[in-house]
Amino acid sequence: MQRNKPQNGCIQPVFRRDRAVDRLLRGAALALAAFGLTAVSVSTPSPVQAQAWPSRPVQMVVPFPPGGPPDILARTVAEFLTRDLGQPVVVSNRAGADTIIGTDAVAKAPRDGHTLLVLGDSGIINSASGRKLPYDLKADLVPVSMMLSGPQVVLVAADSRFKNLPELVSFARAHPGKVSFASAGAATAIRMSTEVFNAAAKIDALHVPYKGVAAAMNDIIGGRVDYIITGMSVAVTAVRGGKMRALAVNARTRAEQLAEVPTAVEQGVDVDTTGWFGLFMTAGSPDPAVERIHLALVRAAGDDTVRSTMSKLGGAPRVMKRDDFAAFVDAELVRIGALMKRLNITID
Repeated sequence: MQRNKPQNGCIQPVFRRDRAVDRLLRGAALALAAFGLTAVSVSTPSPVQAQAWPSRPVQMVVPFPPGGPPDILARTVAEFLTRDLGQPVVVSNRAGADTIIGTDAVAKAPRDGHTLLVLGDSGIINSASGRKLPYDLKADLVPVSMMLSGPQVVLVAADSRFKNLPELVSFARAHPGKVSFASAGAATAIRMSTEVFNAAAKIDALHVPYKGVAAAMNDIIGGRVDYIITGMSVAVTAVRGGKMRALAVNARTRAEQLAEVPTAVEQGVDVDTTGWFGLFMTAGSPDPAVERIHLALVRAAGDDTVRSTMSKLGGAPRVMKRDDFAAFVDAELVRIGALMKRLNITID
């Protein structure tokens, strides 16, 4: 390499290729030609890289009715993703059959990365139950990341005889089967969380299933059932409205939404039951598309509007590495499957 004289105070480099290098390159070209090969630049994009993604609007399927926490979460995240991806992310409510209809729609969608699924522990219960499903959760869906997680709360009626968690636990231990708890159905996340709590508290309580949380809450307020364990968003509304009392937050630390309520751990019950929602994509979606969605979720977790909405829903952003979320889903399938078998819970 030689250098020209300085111009405007800068050294101008001049590169001259060595003759030996020329001979080497000509020899390499002849060798490639002998085998019928041509040189290809290493920077040549793959088909997936060459085709911009997303190339059209992205559909985010919510297997729940409009207006509930998962729908509000989905619409908030979809609005952020629309800005981040540069393509509309359209929320589609496909409720029915305990999330099966919406989940199946995503499992059978084109494998081009343009279909997303918002799913939580209810979807895990379906697959862990052993019931016949039109899809295979592990084979037909790709876990992208958890989006939100939030602690659950032990609730009793505002005028309940149980003023704190130790009173409930002490009475239940002394009178097996005399204390009752409500759920939104025999094989629901609320039922599973409560059974985990009961085991940790070493109590034997009577299960009273309902068709939905609203009916269960009404009977607790009316004094016909003793307690329920439910999500933070439902708990905050009921407690602030004066209809129910929160005895404990089932988490390691107190929740900002009900900061005055002690944790179950503080009161002698070592339990942590957390509700969550995550994002999945159709199996076979291009890896660059999956990775781009994951990175967008990382950015969404720091967005003020997203964080505020999640707080109102009783949780907080929680983004996991893709491998970690996949491992979490696998572990939950095993854990919930074992719990259902132990309790002899089946889904028809």
